[in-house]
Amino acid sequence: MAAQRFNQRENHLVSPLYGIVTSGELWKFLQLTEQSVCIDLRNYEIHQIEQILGILLSFLSQPQP
Repeated sequence: MAAQRFNQRENHLVSPLYGIVTSGELWKFLQLTEQSVCIDLRNYEIHQIEQILGILLSFLSQPQP
């Protein structure tokens, strides 16, 4: 939400915003769209690198306004 507020102050409206939390071994992903947060409840382990990279690439392939 901090990134969303920062972007609003700078008039750089980006939606959705994507987030990642990782220990390096475990990865979690989320998506913030306006006031709604969608959290992927699965934990991705580092040996699932193909899935992790696929998720990251999907973030980059989303059209930007």
